[in-house]
Amino acid sequence: MKLEELLSLRSLGGDFAELYDFVNAGKSCAAVALGPSERAHIATHLGRFVLYVVPDSPTQNMMFERISGFCPSALVLDPKDDLLIYRKAFQHSRITARLKVLAAMARGEAGCVITTPQALAEYYPDPERLLDSILHVKTGDTLDLMDLTDKLTEMGYVREARADEKSSFSLAGDTLVVFPPDSDLPVRISFWGDEVESIKLYDPESMITVAEKNEMEIFPCNDLLLTEKEWTSALDKAGKESAKGKAKSGERRGAILADLEAAGRRDQGGQWLLPFYKNTRVNLTAYLPENSLIALEEDGLIVDKLGLYLEEHAQRVKALSEDGETLPAHAKILFGADDIRRMIAPFAKTAFYSITSTARLFDPQRIFKLRCSPLSDYTLNYKALYNDLRNFRSGGVNVILCMGDSRTAHTIADSLNGEEILCRYEDEPSQGSAIHVTPLRLNRGVCYPGCKLAIIGRDDIIRRSGGRITTRARAAFSVPKMGDYVVHDVHGIGRCVGIRRMAMRDSERDYISIEYAGGAMLYVPIDQTERLSRYSGSEKAPKLSKLGGKDFEKLKESVKKSLREMATNLVKLYAERMQVKGFKYSPDTSIQTEFEQSFEYEDTPDQTRATQEIKADMERGIVMDRLLCGDVGYGKTEVALRAVFKTVTDGKSAVILAPTTVLARQHYNTASARFAPYGLKVELLTRFQSKEEIKASLDRLATGKSLIAVATHRILGKDVRFYDLGLLVLDEEQRFGVEQKEKLKLVKKNVNVLTLSATPIPRTLNMALTGIRDISVLETPPKNRLPVQTYVTELTDALLKDAISREIARGGQVYVLFNRVQGIEHMADKIASLVPEAKIVVGHGQMDSVTLEDALRAFYNRQANVMVCTTIIENGVDVEGANTLIVCDADKLGLAQLYQLRGRVGRRDRMAYAYFTTDPSHVITTDAVKRLKSLMDYTELGSGFKIAMRDLEIRGAGNVLGREQHGHIEKVGYDMYCKLLAECVDELRGVKGGDVEAEVTVDADAYLDSRYIADVDDKLKVYREISELSSREEADGLLKKLSVTYGKPPEELENLVTIGLIRSLACKVGIEKVVIPARGGSMTFADGRIYRDEGYLEAISSFGGKVSVTAEDKPRIVFDKFAGGVKEKMKTAEEILTKIYVLTRKNN
Repeated sequence: MKLEELLSLRSLGGDFAELYDFVNAGKSCAAVALGPSERAHIATHLGRFVLYVVPDSPTQNMMFERISGFCPSALVLDPKDDLLIYRKAFQHSRITARLKVLAAMARGEAGCVITTPQALAEYYPDPERLLDSILHVKTGDTLDLMDLTDKLTEMGYVREARADEKSSFSLAGDTLVVFPPDSDLPVRISFWGDEVESIKLYDPESMITVAEKNEMEIFPCNDLLLTEKEWTSALDKAGKESAKGKAKSGERRGAILADLEAAGRRDQGGQWLLPFYKNTRVNLTAYLPENSLIALEEDGLIVDKLGLYLEEHAQRVKALSEDGETLPAHAKILFGADDIRRMIAPFAKTAFYSITSTARLFDPQRIFKLRCSPLSDYTLNYKALYNDLRNFRSGGVNVILCMGDSRTAHTIADSLNGEEILCRYEDEPSQGSAIHVTPLRLNRGVCYPGCKLAIIGRDDIIRRSGGRITTRARAAFSVPKMGDYVVHDVHGIGRCVGIRRMAMRDSERDYISIEYAGGAMLYVPIDQTERLSRYSGSEKAPKLSKLGGKDFEKLKESVKKSLREMATNLVKLYAERMQVKGFKYSPDTSIQTEFEQSFEYEDTPDQTRATQEIKADMERGIVMDRLLCGDVGYGKTEVALRAVFKTVTDGKSAVILAPTTVLARQHYNTASARFAPYGLKVELLTRFQSKEEIKASLDRLATGKSLIAVATHRILGKDVRFYDLGLLVLDEEQRFGVEQKEKLKLVKKNVNVLTLSATPIPRTLNMALTGIRDISVLETPPKNRLPVQTYVTELTDALLKDAISREIARGGQVYVLFNRVQGIEHMADKIASLVPEAKIVVGHGQMDSVTLEDALRAFYNRQANVMVCTTIIENGVDVEGANTLIVCDADKLGLAQLYQLRGRVGRRDRMAYAYFTTDPSHVITTDAVKRLKSLMDYTELGSGFKIAMRDLEIRGAGNVLGREQHGHIEKVGYDMYCKLLAECVDELRGVKGGDVEAEVTVDADAYLDSRYIADVDDKLKVYREISELSSREEADGLLKKLSVTYGKPPEELENLVTIGLIRSLACKVGIEKVVIPARGGSMTFADGRIYRDEGYLEAISSFGGKVSVTAEDKPRIVFDKFAGGVKEKMKTAEEILTKIYVLTRKNN
């Protein structure tokens, strides 16, 4: 029997069937005493489209999870971002997501839409106008490219030379690239004349096609959808109303109107004019089919929430109008409760109540009291599951377990049968009193005892995912762009100024122009771009090296000397540690597994791997010294607590050591909550505990009555004794003082140490240290349940007052980031006068440590609700109540800093707000505007952010390796530093470098024509890829990728790719020079290695007499007996080198 048949209200009979008939007769009713899953089940089985209205966002998220289990086409309609604050940038992905939901409603493609009173109170574009605005593209369609670009511009997309950012498009020849705001990947639409030939999604980093589609829809970037006449009229009306205001407010409104006029009608900022074009809008019910059902969950709460929202809106309009941020007309851009009653009147309605209540939005014609029994939470409580199943079985209830897949279903069935609970595995459940385990998918189940039916969903038994997103790995080395400072392997630091084509013999080649000290120029052949790396090591501009001098070589040797010492010490320490006999911990027990599974979120792959690495260290019987890196919120603490749990279950004690009392308190709260169910007491030792409390804690720790402590450096005192200390978890070691670090060295000698770092570590550094330093890295960030609403706007007193007052009113806390110590107290005073109810603390790096820590502690403990601070909060503690961030002069901060700062809010279920503000009296640069706008749609690490991320990684490298090494990174650049470190580690391991530098001279044109790829930065990217080729397969893959992206590669580019491959192979087999003139051809070895490896001679002899070798100190391979011109000779050279490479590797 189909699951849907069992869930049908008609098949359940009784009141369920009557409810179904009642609603389908177009009548309105109420249903009482139903749990969330039962509400979701009934609402989605009434045979109609359902608009499901809930009181607030947390309930919306919870009900979407329940409803989507029964109705896979269910969608969520969120309210718009703030309608009052004028902004210069928007999260277009959120706008497009809303438009997609509205389009699905208009087309009847959604079975249910879950929304809130705020969304119900808003105005919407006309459904027909919305559907007309969507661009439909299908392979085989005939479309005019010029019309398409006009349409995209009309939809709010910005034309760029390259569509790297969301909400942009580009046109090159017959290829149109569009980057929709709600997509992680741009789409490439290829034409043959006017016919759409292909539609492909591709990775903008690698240019590789990820998916191919036959058709797709592209949605607008804004939801205004106004005609020119409507736009002009709205601007005119707004101007007239603005002129009525006071001088102060009129000045601000005049600035906003000037901005709007300059931006034009396609800019989302035009929503500020809503009061003057709302006659073109409709209410949400315009999107509902005629026979829709409106379900209202606790409609009394809905009316109350709506009233509070409307009251707040009116108060905000009044306050903001005084400073010119809004106009009085903004008071009337929402529907009130009476309006909503009229809107929903034509539709059938069902209200759901926990207890019998009075309906406030409509009068129900009947109240149904349906008997249900909400299921218990069986996650990690199989005992309760077994008991309930036995009771169901004895009561004659038909039980169906929906496990989502056959593997899980078989596992559960085996488990039940092992407990002597008879059940049967079935693809489809059958009728009758039995326990059926099926692979059918249902998130949450329902239980109707009167109908003798219980359906148990997968998430009722198995802990569901906490929602994580993965990020693509960042490239090992960064490709330089025009204007970047670069580091050449030999000549040092210069500046990349362009690409120059020069004649060489009878052919033309491209060279990268690098400027050095005194204006000296170096021209690097484009097949040698691997010798260049982008300089990143300091925020200041580096000093240019002197071309032709020995200074950079001396500098490299100096850095390398220091690196050898460091690497030698690391290797020595690592070897010594391997020899020290540590405690060998027991393999995992069932209680360890239970503890790990009781974590409220599903592990990220990184967390799982890190946990396994740490436990493997502990079970080997060595003294562990492992570094665990990951940003705040990536799950380091949870991984550390698993190591603590493993330690104490084997009878040893564990200490978590934090540099500040605030961090210690945070760890204490987390650890106490996690360990309490297992009867483990956690001691807290900081300066804020009384002497009596500390003495009692120390006594318990010394005698083993308590095995876990969280402490600051107080724990390093001579009076502290532990009962068999087994693990030290060290949080942010670099923040401890010199004296504290010396004491730590003594503690660390014979106990396992796990060091936590909140600054990301460079991937290349991690690779270079493999085998001499144990490092685990968490790179998978948490996915916010509610995204951070991000605003880019000007800083005004009205904005400060509005944003801070709103957060305080909902019981939250605010960070105000003012990154200048001079003036920070003045900013705090200003906020105090604007928002008298604010309890303010100030924090900056020039304070003494005790004062700063007291300020942070007051904010963490909610004794203050506003913290005015500098960027010291970048790697701060997790302040649960802080959900609003205001950054002053955001244009003066780097993209990576801004991204990390935004991560300080929005860590919980509550909606968070980040305001990146600029000074209205200053003109900000175009680059700064672009940088701020790029934050709007990058909720994951985007392409622009990956480059900025390097700044953070360099800090991470300094934290791992120490301040001296950070200074070396500044001197030679991060990429060069990593290369030198890898060389030192290879030397210590006895690995000999085999590659040489090869020069390739070919009498053939080899360059990248600007008519093929115009953008210089794109050219550099391709040049880097060419220089890194190592096989014909890779070369052909690159040519294919270029063909897909830019069209058929010209002959000069094909030559360039082959030359790049020849040079790469020559370097690998020890050839330093390849010459391919119009006649003949030769290759010269760097040394006599040909006589030491039979593979060379075997490869050469395989070509018969056409290839010969000269007997010299530096032997030459001569291949002048092959027919054909230069192109054929290039192919021959490639074949010879490939053969040598394969055979020499085979012999070794």
